[in-house]
Amino acid sequence: MSSGSESIVTSIREAHRKQYEIIRKDVRHKNLAVHREGLELQPYLFKHEDVKRMAVSLKKKKGITQDFLAELSQALAQNEESARIFLDVDGALQSLCSYLTGGEAALQMEATYCVANLALWEDESKVVSIVAKVFGTYLITLLSSGNPLVQEGCCWALSNMLPQGKTVLLAQDVSKKVCELLNSPSKNVRSSAIQFFSQLITTNSVSEEDLIEIAKAAVKLLHLPEQDINLYWLLFLLSSHHQLDEILLSNSLHLWCLQKLHGELDGERNIIAVIPLIRCLVNWCSIDNCLKTLLMDKKISQVLLQLLKFPYEPVCKEAFLLVATFLNNKNGEVCGMLESIQLYDVLKEPLATVSCLI
Repeated sequence: MSSGSESIVTSIREAHRKQYEIIRKDVRHKNLAVHREGLELQPYLFKHEDVKRMAVSLKKKKGITQDFLAELSQALAQNEESARIFLDVDGALQSLCSYLTGGEAALQMEATYCVANLALWEDESKVVSIVAKVFGTYLITLLSSGNPLVQEGCCWALSNMLPQGKTVLLAQDVSKKVCELLNSPSKNVRSSAIQFFSQLITTNSVSEEDLIEIAKAAVKLLHLPEQDINLYWLLFLLSSHHQLDEILLSNSLHLWCLQKLHGELDGERNIIAVIPLIRCLVNWCSIDNCLKTLLMDKKISQVLLQLLKFPYEPVCKEAFLLVATFLNNKNGEVCGMLESIQLYDVLKEPLATVSCLI
């Protein structure tokens, strides 16, 4: 790849974590108390005195219902100051823990979201996470509860404890426990588990051994009739680790991504789905055999052309990088294949248009 293309790749990849975090927060927002089924709460701006009053009530264990904990969860999601006020009330954290470990499933579920929102505001540069120390063990145990709503909340809470709580969580084999949830019949549980693994990898909190297990588990999800878009983002993160290439590509994931892109371009054109699929191919196209296999697929020229003409500039830029990995390859056989399908001639005009945007 030319030096100009390399600098473009570097600048875009630097923004990947921030982009993924925005998407993750959007998904997480849908799990707030005001959106969950069975609750009749409305969005509400909590004052600081409201948060303190709720923390004191929790400490005294007076009038603690599912709606109360759901409101507390909503309050803690509001901002960092709300979380700080709650933590400043001596004994509130321990009282919350008692509802997490209690036997009432509805209260357990809401308690997991309270913990998730507390962890959300914790300083990621901390060496030791207070929230992870108090709740980590119980959350990991509850992953095996068999209650889908509780399992989903636990995954969100554990995700928000990364990276600051990784020492506590990894010491308890959290990856293996969450891996088991990828086999859950609940789509929401599988999705929250995928979100956890994406956070684990994005924050550099994962060991190579766990990476391999995650990759093997992720591949097994490809056969599901309805794909979770979060899986596309997880595959992109895994594709950035070339020690996993053998596991991922032995399952022809590069052709799977091409097929999924073709389907998206002929369907809803979901940007959140298209971008990670392109990035997977960019990572794998550094492998000559991958490129050759893709070039033998009759859909490749059409897919690349549609991506370069996509009605959304960031997608066009991602497509430009993908095309660059094809055209800048120096392998003699690859060059011959490129010439035989006249790929540059087919893409010349949209390439020139997109290059003006970069």
